[in-house]
Amino acid sequence: MDRFDYLLTPTRLLLTNRLKSLLCYQSNMEKLYLFFLLLLLLLLPTSHTSSSSSNPEVQALIAFKSANSPSSKSLESWKESMYVCTWRGVTCVGNHVSKLNLEGLGLSGSFEELTSLKKLSVLNLKRNQLSETIPDLSNFKELKVLSLAHNKFSGEFPVSILSLQKLLRLDLSYNNFSGPIPVKINCLTLLRRMKLERNHFSGSISHLNLPNLKSLNISSNRFIGEIPESLSSFPESTFHQNYLSSKGFIHSSPANFSTKRNLFLLVIVTTFAIIIIGGVYFSRAPESVMKDDLIFFERVERQFSLQELLSSPAVKLGNGGCVGSTYKTVLSNGDNIVAVKKLNKNLFTKEQHVFEQHVERLGSFQHDNIVSLQGYYYGEAKLLLLVYDYVDGDSLHWLLHGHRGPGRLLIDWPTRLRIAIGVALGLKFIHAQSQNVNFHGNLKSTNIVVDRAGNPSLVDYGLISILASTSMDTISKEYLAPEANAIQRFIDGRSGRYGDLTKWGYWRLGWLHLVEIEIAYVL
Repeated sequence: MDRFDYLLTPTRLLLTNRLKSLLCYQSNMEKLYLFFLLLLLLLLPTSHTSSSSSNPEVQALIAFKSANSPSSKSLESWKESMYVCTWRGVTCVGNHVSKLNLEGLGLSGSFEELTSLKKLSVLNLKRNQLSETIPDLSNFKELKVLSLAHNKFSGEFPVSILSLQKLLRLDLSYNNFSGPIPVKINCLTLLRRMKLERNHFSGSISHLNLPNLKSLNISSNRFIGEIPESLSSFPESTFHQNYLSSKGFIHSSPANFSTKRNLFLLVIVTTFAIIIIGGVYFSRAPESVMKDDLIFFERVERQFSLQELLSSPAVKLGNGGCVGSTYKTVLSNGDNIVAVKKLNKNLFTKEQHVFEQHVERLGSFQHDNIVSLQGYYYGEAKLLLLVYDYVDGDSLHWLLHGHRGPGRLLIDWPTRLRIAIGVALGLKFIHAQSQNVNFHGNLKSTNIVVDRAGNPSLVDYGLISILASTSMDTISKEYLAPEANAIQRFIDGRSGRYGDLTKWGYWRLGWLHLVEIEIAYVL
């Protein structure tokens, strides 16, 4: 796309590109004519600017911005002088807004102004401060994904959601909703994922029957009664911290003294078992383990509970790093393998919401040369976990230095070059992200994983920026480049991109001996 193409509406952009292509096939006179026609087209006022005042979708978004983010810079790009499809968080199909991803922008108030976006298929308002009553959503006939989690909404289950016949994912978790779940929710026959945990919903769930539901979490509510057969395939963590029973198993249910005593014994036995099993790689599970659950990012399909994670076998990878140790963990079904990093929580003393906001940002990183973060757990005591994709391979350090005996397999130079380029591309991607996490901070051969095909991926990226200041001072001397410590401290007191590039340079000279221009071109 040319430099000023974003100023054009899709129709004008199509015509402009068509005229450009015609210039390649015409005579000189015809080319001159087409050139002036193209110039005239570019000089004319853009149609989206002149008609934005009459575009109801643009006006709805501007009204939402005015009501919810009047002084914040989070929606600074929402200007009528700019093409709406270039605005932050806005995705278009044709001339209509189809997706709104406004997660974690500090928005407050209501989102009633957005209900006129009739072509919307995805609405993500997760992790804001929205607090007013849920507006009528019945205009969202095309909506497939609705995420209102981690806000301050209250009141009963929004009945207008029941009219969203195309809905696939619903997330109302971590709010203050109350009351029963309507029977008509079964009309949402396409629903695949529903998250209602950490609210005050109550009543029975015996009527729930959603045939296409693959993921469900209703934990930490006030539901009562029996778990229906239609939901029996979901793990126990789906229902914990409610007043539910299923086939004799009681979940936090108030009863007579005898039942309470049995429940007390059951909790002790279960907790002891989890401590023993989870102790294989998490030392001792704190009491807070059972008070919350893992938080996964929206894109992760194969989710599991903290209890499942702690009860699964694990093998420690490497000797552990400065900020924590990593474990290969095989989930109970045997076909899901993840890498779990147990962080040293003493090094991460910043407030929970600061940590979560930073990790949420890391979770949005998607690149072929970085290992993706699936989710995290922030416990009240000593347990702090990050769950990553598992890469079947070895660290670059082991490939270079781990086996020096007879039969040692050397890495050929084409593979070394591919690794070098991959690491450079991964760094480039990280540096291009938002300014608060725009450096790796811990680049070394043990934090580069090479898969069986010779493709590298970066791990342990972006964590140093959320360390406590005292921990950062100590650890930065251990693994950041000395020049980065000196120069960056002089500039702003923190280490950053310069350290990444200096370490990258030392590492490259130490084992690659590549031509300077090759790496400069990649970076």
